[in-house]
Amino acid sequence: MERPDSGRTKICLGLAGTFTFVSLLLLMRGTHNDSHMAIIVFVIALFQLFEYGVWKNQDCFPGGSNDMATRGAYSLFWLMPSILAFSGYLFGSFVVAENMAYGMLLMSGILYAFLTLSLITIMFSDKSTWCTTPGENGQPIWWFLRNSSPLNLNILWIIGILIPIILVDPLIIGSGILTIVAVACNLARQADPSLEGEWVSSSTLLANGIAFWALIAPYIRNLFFFPIGTHYV
Repeated sequence: MERPDSGRTKICLGLAGTFTFVSLLLLMRGTHNDSHMAIIVFVIALFQLFEYGVWKNQDCFPGGSNDMATRGAYSLFWLMPSILAFSGYLFGSFVVAENMAYGMLLMSGILYAFLTLSLITIMFSDKSTWCTTPGENGQPIWWFLRNSSPLNLNILWIIGILIPIILVDPLIIGSGILTIVAVACNLARQADPSLEGEWVSSSTLLANGIAFWALIAPYIRNLFFFPIGTHYV
């Protein structure tokens, strides 16, 4: 007999596999910013794997899959600014004010990497159980959104995310990501008006549209910014 949450685990694994496949497609296609976007899409896949760990064992206990997946998701949230910054520095094209921007991306990546390492050290020294639970709409409410954690997701995290999004191809990649995230957050907050934390998981789920945008972005650029019959290389 299947557990009640077995359907959730299958969905998470299916989404993780799908986004990993899209990430590989982007790497193989290899047009401008495909490697950068492949890394972002793969991060999305990792979030689905951590959610799989949460649904796999709702009977939370220290060191169990729920506890470890919750800590892993928290670590990945704080790693995102440095991942995006280093990715933009190494693989970004159409970067605004290139010389200055590349320096900002590198510095941002280094600073947030050190911050995340410090948070991870503190987090894994915490002996309490980080237990993520399902909300009323069926989305997980992450433990670190309801309880005391080394550092809450705040304006510092948002700035770290916005730096690479604004600097790397803001006209196509950046504007697309910001639009998708804004729509996702707005819809998710309507579904969770009390803002208990479930809206964050819903936003992450809806933001998976970034993978689709990554696939069509080069064609959008050709359609609107290059003459008919020509293509950028």
